[in-house]
Amino acid sequence: MLIPAIALGIGSTVKIILNCYLVPINPNEFILGGTAGAALSTVICHIISVSIEYKSLQKQINLKLNPIKFFIKPCIATGIMGIISNMAYKALIMPIGEKLALIIAFLLAIIIYLICLIILKVFSKEEIFMIPFGKKIYNFIEFKKKS
Repeated sequence: MLIPAIALGIGSTVKIILNCYLVPINPNEFILGGTAGAALSTVICHIISVSIEYKSLQKQINLKLNPIKFFIKPCIATGIMGIISNMAYKALIMPIGEKLALIIAFLLAIIIYLICLIILKVFSKEEIFMIPFGKKIYNFIEFKKKS
């Protein structure tokens, strides 16, 4: 029970250190300054925490995860989602305004990510059945494949 707390403590310490260095930097001088620096430090914090917890689980219960299914495919889906939602935001910001463009881009990001996960076959039939309304979701996916 201590390992998740320790892992998050180590990750948070790294986040604080990175925030102290990256956030004060002017984003015009270095692309990872300011808010981007804070976001990067958060991502690094969670990568460290998850890595420590994963290594612990590997030792304790002999956990073996398929790196393609659990890391590569979700990263590809995230990249595609990010590119499309960013393009949509930039295309919509002038005609409809910043707030509405952001809401639409956010909703589009969710839809694109889910579609990418389906196309990349990240989830098996059994895993889909485990989520709420999983049988209906699976039947919908199978129906779309046949159409």
